[in-house]
Amino acid sequence: MVSLMQQRSITWRRLLNLHKKEFLTWLDNGKRFQIYNKLADDLERYIAATLTLHPYENSLSTEDLCKQFAYCIPNVLTNCDDPRTYKQDMAALAYAHVHLLQRYRRFWDVLVCLLKGEILPMSERGLEVLDIGTGPAPALYATYDFYQALQNFANEKGYSSLVTPLPNLSSVESSLNMAHFMHRFSEISERTSGPYSPTFRDFDRLNFAELRAKERWARIEREMDEQDTSEKYAKWFVSQMFPTDHLYHYNLVILSNFLTEKSKVEGWREVE
Repeated sequence: MVSLMQQRSITWRRLLNLHKKEFLTWLDNGKRFQIYNKLADDLERYIAATLTLHPYENSLSTEDLCKQFAYCIPNVLTNCDDPRTYKQDMAALAYAHVHLLQRYRRFWDVLVCLLKGEILPMSERGLEVLDIGTGPAPALYATYDFYQALQNFANEKGYSSLVTPLPNLSSVESSLNMAHFMHRFSEISERTSGPYSPTFRDFDRLNFAELRAKERWARIEREMDEQDTSEKYAKWFVSQMFPTDHLYHYNLVILSNFLTEKSKVEGWREVE
């Protein structure tokens, strides 16, 4: 069986240069807006379903739910950078109503710019994507749909060297209401890849080296327990069969705008 690396004898940059114009023309022939329209229809359906819950599912009437939703809209417009905003029950839904489609389309434009510049992240093993605090996953949805379209294009045209696994989606999100929206919206729009929940909750304490070490030790302990073997052998076996160096390494990292505020950047600056 010929590997993807053997099939792709040229660099990603050269490969993107070779196919970008044809792919963008293919997208502009109605496919891009079909994808946009599906997201819009899914969002409209989800909002309508949430605001018209059957009485046994919620103690509030439809009228009360609609009022809560409407009252949250001015707040998410003026205070979208304040995490306290999303403690209100309807704030995540209001945020999605106001911002999801716009920011989804904007991130498609970002990916198109990366493609045109021939620097679109690509990986034979599948792109690892980390979204940090951008709310109800507009960038993750856009990223997955963009690479799905690229895969569909490559399969349709027979460009096997351009076919890669679809992205693995990870996120950091502290708001439980945002996480709930993400889960339910992915369900209602039938996204088999999700995202269905945040991968991490607390950005302040996120330490990937520590996470890799914990994962490695958990595998060593599991090997020792299941195979009744020594720690020395288990460490060697895990290093050979289940290396962890590749874990929590991302090809594409997306930062929400409030993380770029000067006060936040200074607070997270690495101390030498």
